[in-house]
Amino acid sequence: MGTQLRLIASNPQRAAGHHHALAALHALALCLARHVRSGKPHIAHAVAKAEALTPIEIGIVSTWMVQAGIVEAQILSVLTADKSPDTEPNPRLSA
Repeated sequence: MGTQLRLIASNPQRAAGHHHALAALHALALCLARHVRSGKPHIAHAVAKAEALTPIEIGIVSTWMVQAGIVEAQILSVLTADKSPDTEPNPRLSA
């Protein structure tokens, strides 16, 4: 795979020392999963970007999104800096 993914963690608005609690990350993952399932991945992307997650927090959120039934391609579209997230899962990435 030759693509270069940029995580939304590179958000310059992040406040120094700001961390999310595990319960908040779990609630965020469920919120993002709800938006993706309802066909609104662009809203999920905007919410995730506004949270300015650290790479560790992105890993935690993505793990909970997988457990909520969201496929890898959809998670990548929400948690990377891509401007237009896909709404359809890519079978090659979700296997």
